[in-house]
Order: sequence, then C-alpha cells, then structure tokens
Amino acid sequence: MRTIRINLPFAQNTGIEERHFSLFEWAKTLVNSAFVNVITEEHYEGSSSMVVENTYDLDNE
Repeated sequence: MRTIRINLPFAQNTGIEERHFSLFEWAKTLVNSAFVNVITEEHYEGSSSMVVENTYDLDNE
C-alpha cells in the first residue's frame, strides 16, 4: 500500500462536491482505478487537498 496526497487549485465558487469528485478521480487514476481509502480531505478558499491510501499490495501483484 502507499499513501498519496493530491492538491488541486479551484475557483472560490467551486462547490465541495465538485472538488471532491475531481480529487477522487485523480486518486483513482494514480492507482490504476484500484479502490482507495480517503484518509483526509481539506478544502480551502482557492484549493483542496486529499490524502488517500490505495488498497492493493504492490508486493503481491
């Protein structure tokens, strides 16, 4: 397993749902569509961040 932190800039008027969707899509892309656990998600005025952990073991692939 590995932990990934994703930071993306957003316009101030972008809703939290849209931000979450964009962050989650990036996370899925980075782990080849494997299921991820969201550890933390933070939203600021002009950006958002998410820390995820993939659920597959790199040693057992």
